[in-house]
Amino acid sequence: MKTPTAEHFNMNWLKAAIFAAFCFLATASQGQSVEAPVQLDQVEVEVKILRAEMALIDGRLQVARELLQTVEPQLRFYPLYRPRWTRLMQQLKDVPAVAHGSVSAHGPTPFSCARTFVALLPLSGPLASAGQAIVNALKAADCAPVDVLDTELFDAEALQQMVALYRPEWVLGPLRPNRVDEWVEQAPEWPTLLLGRSRRGMPCPACFSLTLRPQDQLPGVMDDIVGKSGINLVVVPDSLRGQLPPLEQLSAQNTWLFFRHRLGDALQSRLGIQASRNRSRYLQHVLSHPVKTVPRARADLFSVVMMGSLAQAQQMSALLGFWQVSTRFVWLPSRLQRTLPRALRAQTWPAMVAMLPPFVWQTDVDTFETGMFRALGESVAKRLQVEPSQAVMTPLGRLDWADGQLKVTFVPYVHERGPQWQPLMKTLSDE
Repeated sequence: MKTPTAEHFNMNWLKAAIFAAFCFLATASQGQSVEAPVQLDQVEVEVKILRAEMALIDGRLQVARELLQTVEPQLRFYPLYRPRWTRLMQQLKDVPAVAHGSVSAHGPTPFSCARTFVALLPLSGPLASAGQAIVNALKAADCAPVDVLDTELFDAEALQQMVALYRPEWVLGPLRPNRVDEWVEQAPEWPTLLLGRSRRGMPCPACFSLTLRPQDQLPGVMDDIVGKSGINLVVVPDSLRGQLPPLEQLSAQNTWLFFRHRLGDALQSRLGIQASRNRSRYLQHVLSHPVKTVPRARADLFSVVMMGSLAQAQQMSALLGFWQVSTRFVWLPSRLQRTLPRALRAQTWPAMVAMLPPFVWQTDVDTFETGMFRALGESVAKRLQVEPSQAVMTPLGRLDWADGQLKVTFVPYVHERGPQWQPLMKTLSDE
């Protein structure tokens, strides 16, 4: 397809103007005694219907719908346009209603490698290699877009005009958060799979987001890995409190610990270590005799879940071992791990579960060719090549459609003996 030019952008307006002028001259040549305002109203109706037709051809359904709605009150004065208006409204009804609300796991989805799509990715600037890595991964997986538009060269409005020329069934991207905000602000008409989340929180009925924020993993960890059969202690740095999903989405049985600096002191209180020491002191006071005791942690905890850095996870693991807390310890990194930390290869780790994307176990150096962005492209392609209801494991983890998002669930790896980490659950390919 030829590269779009500025001439294409004004094509619709030019056609509308020519057609409107033709209607005006034709009316005048027939000698109709129509007042000028009435003539202008008729021209306005003709132009709006023509614009609605062009918008429908370009796939801009919302624009076409709004134009037809504004014309409807005027049709009683100009019944000649009623058949065209009715035909266009019927065409709008016949278009599959996709990308509004959330994608159903069992219903149709507009996002598929088999459908025509355009990718909006950075091909220049500091993230050029990242965008190219995603494109290469898509092409290698036989999921190539009809074209890739550089988000660093064009603003969101220009991108919309260029996308309209390709008449895609859906759009992939943008990648950078600020470009995501700009695209969402334009209220795109095409179903769009965003490779990030809008920071402004603006509504976008046609948009779905793939987010890799570890904070969004917490509900899945609590439901799938930890379970709801007991009380779970969830430990989170206070600096991340505002980034968490609503706590009511998680089990009501959870008890929360938000710490700032001294993790050990705060943890002693929640684990019941300090209460155990107080009981020992009280017993010695009552007996007036020294009593040798070992502080005991509360026994009703099903698991301890921590979202934090690797250093904080190491500290937590050491404290749990020191206090002989035998409950399961689950670590969810507060930042996406792009490579496997060297500390995880050590043999000194006690039993714990680490929630990580699978690709990090094959990545010692984070490069655009082998790192996160290639994994992102491979994961998107793998997800879009199967039915929405089918579970699929990708280099990022499990991908599922849920609540207007392409939800990522990292894989739990368990470290029990030696330096080896093993998946806690079988991967889908092993089943």
